[in-house]
Amino acid sequence: MRRSLSTLGALAGAGMVMSLFAGQAQAVPTCNTTVTATSGVAIPAADLVAGVCVAAGDKIFGNWSSTGGSGLASAIFTFSGFGTVTLGIQDALVGPATGTGSTTATLSYEVEISPAAAALGWRIHDLEKDITLNATDGVGSAHATLAGNTVPATSPPVNISCVRNVNPTTGSTCPETNIFTPILDFTINETVSAFANTTVTGLTDTISQINITPEPGSLILMGTGLLGFGLLARRRRR
Repeated sequence: MRRSLSTLGALAGAGMVMSLFAGQAQAVPTCNTTVTATSGVAIPAADLVAGVCVAAGDKIFGNWSSTGGSGLASAIFTFSGFGTVTLGIQDALVGPATGTGSTTATLSYEVEISPAAAALGWRIHDLEKDITLNATDGVGSAHATLAGNTVPATSPPVNISCVRNVNPTTGSTCPETNIFTPILDFTINETVSAFANTTVTGLTDTISQINITPEPGSLILMGTGLLGFGLLARRRRR
């Protein structure tokens, strides 16, 4: 009986540990081809299309879709091993010369924690959005907005909405940071709008993460506690 109860306690401990990772099924971008990024080196527009994935640090980017812009956009991924990856899209989105209208461009892509990093307990939990711009004439005021969301919805939901102003910079709300419940994978949808006398030169997404693996000491205490419950049950049955 003693051996059976000890075994029961050990199995229960293992079950509780596994339950901490329940509900963490991993979606996968469609990768017919995978390009391995070098930190700080540009990836050309030809590789930012559906079916091509980019492996950057411990993250995989894919399912690219975009409209507007020059068609010559490039992406620079900045990272160091496991951890934060910053994606910088470089392009020129030129707003109208005058008036109240705008020129828009959209970008959508999926990002996931690589299987190796996911197995170690890493999850995405932070997204920072920003845009860079100049006044087209070099001196006047300029204004651009960034809006979007993530799918599937995070908790709390990520609803992107920030602005950048120059000459003056008063009223700018970018960069915007969203922190949410850790997740393995999501799609980011965003729209940039350049208004009169504005040239948007870049879009920056910084994706950070957290490790949800319990500390070894916590696992030992958990197992010890469950074993204690098993021994207590044994004594009560005598």
